[in-house]
Amino acid sequence: MRYSENMFVLAGNLVSDPIVKEKVAYFTIATGKDKYLQFIPITTFDDFDALRNAKKGDNILAYGRITNNSRILPNGKKEYALQLIASRIQILPNKKQSANIPISDDVDEIEF
Repeated sequence: MRYSENMFVLAGNLVSDPIVKEKVAYFTIATGKDKYLQFIPITTFDDFDALRNAKKGDNILAYGRITNNSRILPNGKKEYALQLIASRIQILPNKKQSANIPISDDVDEIEF
């Protein structure tokens, strides 16, 4: 596996059904618990198939890169925002489904 400084791996629950368009998909996952709960918006241009059947509450694992975008506001100030771009998305089994999945020693290596 190649490592990069510009990489994220996040797991969480879908906050709402993903928005899947022709060439892009948007979704938000909730990570953390209680007062540490975070809502993280993610964009993908690559892995639509995983999201087509996804729905609110599904467990999601997303891998990708972080980009830094900027824009100039009407008052002339520059605003910066980070954007997470997922290159791979997996729907993880929920608690009911995971009880029926056999444990395996086979682990696939994920290339970025």
